[in-house]
Amino acid sequence: MDEAAPHQPVCLPHLGYTLVLNSAGLRAAGIDRHTPVPDGSSVERDASGELNGVIVGVPLRRQVEKAIPPASLEQRLDCLRFMCRQNLSWGTTSALEAGLLPHDIRAYQALWQRGELNVRTSPGCGGAGQSAPSAGFECVCRALPRHV
Repeated sequence: MDEAAPHQPVCLPHLGYTLVLNSAGLRAAGIDRHTPVPDGSSVERDASGELNGVIVGVPLRRQVEKAIPPASLEQRLDCLRFMCRQNLSWGTTSALEAGLLPHDIRAYQALWQRGELNVRTSPGCGGAGQSAPSAGFECVCRALPRHV
């Protein structure tokens, strides 16, 4: 990722509690080889002991989330449009999207309402660090069609 975006922070969330960051993303989050790793988190390192950008666990994930602004709704919609095109190019017409947070579900709902969600998607609600959905989260889940 450093080669593709050497100066722009990049953070790729992975299912569950894992994030993959480039060097600029690590710097933006204030994480380096000397950063204490809190209980409940871990960082992966290369053979020389340098961080490789893989962070696991809620405590460090929260630190990264505070430092890197979330994507806008339009950016999320652009990503979903791309993912739909990619899935369809592979012949995939339905998908399961696990670990969705409220803002993710709202993006799916907006794309569906615009008639642009052309891959049948079953949302899996709940994400990193959420043991039970909040009242607002339940409301968003109820508003989403069973299979969008």
